[in-house]
Amino acid sequence: MLSQLFRDLLVETTVHAIPNWQDCRTHVNGVRNGTWERVVPIERPYRASFIAIVNDAEINSWLRDLVQSLVERFAVRLEFARVLAEIDQAATPRTVANPFDEVLLEADRPFVNRRPLRNQLLDLMNDAGSAVLLIDGKEQTGKTYSYYLINHVAPKLGYIVNKFKMTALPKPDELAADILGRLGADRPLLSQGPESVERWAEKLADTVARAIVEQKSKRLFLFDEFSDTPLPDGTESLIIRLATYADEELRPYLRVVAMRFRAALPSDLDDVALRDDAQPFTTTDMVSVIMQVANARNWDVTEQVVQVRIQDFHAIPRTLKERFKFLRGMLQELAAPR
Repeated sequence: MLSQLFRDLLVETTVHAIPNWQDCRTHVNGVRNGTWERVVPIERPYRASFIAIVNDAEINSWLRDLVQSLVERFAVRLEFARVLAEIDQAATPRTVANPFDEVLLEADRPFVNRRPLRNQLLDLMNDAGSAVLLIDGKEQTGKTYSYYLINHVAPKLGYIVNKFKMTALPKPDELAADILGRLGADRPLLSQGPESVERWAEKLADTVARAIVEQKSKRLFLFDEFSDTPLPDGTESLIIRLATYADEELRPYLRVVAMRFRAALPSDLDDVALRDDAQPFTTTDMVSVIMQVANARNWDVTEQVVQVRIQDFHAIPRTLKERFKFLRGMLQELAAPR
């Protein structure tokens, strides 16, 4: 799936290169006939319309065709070439048929073990499953890496993943505006009146919910990088209200994942929310990753050789980052022509 950085680059470059929406409609329909009318059935702002087109192109696997057509039409706009290169670089041949069992994700990023998380995501993506997942765990267990597996499996089931970092400590209206921006929805946000900050946050969540219903596109909101510094008043209430919407009215369209979220959930939501406690992976898990990829690629390497290499690497204590770097390096070494 295209990262938010390159998604924004594609959208902004397109609306500047093709300033007239009717011209853009003609171009899009030239790539996939009738797509504009199917994806944008009602009149909406041009930028929001093209975001909807990009979303559909990702979900239905024709994004590369769209970007390739823009590269050919606008050869001088190097931004399109950058987006195309990113798409090609991120494309990694699968090692298994079931995406929930994949160990080599986009950009050749290894993903080790986390079987409980894989099972929780199966439940989360199920129409009848829970709509909320809370991820936690001690340091050096790979909590933040959970995003890469989520971003791998969710689009294959029609979900667009939007990640929101809480490090900036956004106020409720700032977070709501960020969410609406990702949705491509141009909606005014209410200022706080005489009501409590919690009630104001609920009203902001209502605005986001209406935008999701109007678009009818499936979204997975991932809230990550909560710090030990408390969030501004109302921000946690906004997230909780969106999670409640996901469990109720927005069940067909929304899933919510939060990492290291410390606020208490309403009891009805707390009872059904999924939970994953990230655990460190073992050297045996690392061997399994290498061998799954090796078997899928028909590489000439034995499990014993892999075990020895990994054990030798762990002769001294290693950080999580070092272990992932070692795995990537070994995979690249095995993939190199001999």
